[in-house]
Amino acid sequence: MLFIDFHTYAEIIEKKKKIFTPILGKTEIDELINRLKKLIPIRNAIMHCKGQYLSEERISRLKESCIELQKLVQKVEQREK
Repeated sequence: MLFIDFHTYAEIIEKKKKIFTPILGKTEIDELINRLKKLIPIRNAIMHCKGQYLSEERISRLKESCIELQKLVQKVEQREK
């Protein structure tokens, strides 16, 4: 599981929504899948950059995604309490 990329995580969650819905909720699952799919091109740019830098736009999207994923984790943690 440690070596799965964003695409595969999104695919697993999408195919097994019934398993994840009680944990995350439908809205959060859709948000998570959407966010993971948006991270795929950023991940690919980082892993295959060959010494090039990310554009300011991609860095901004990466930061935004990190913040949104942290919010999603906090929602789930709140539900568990």
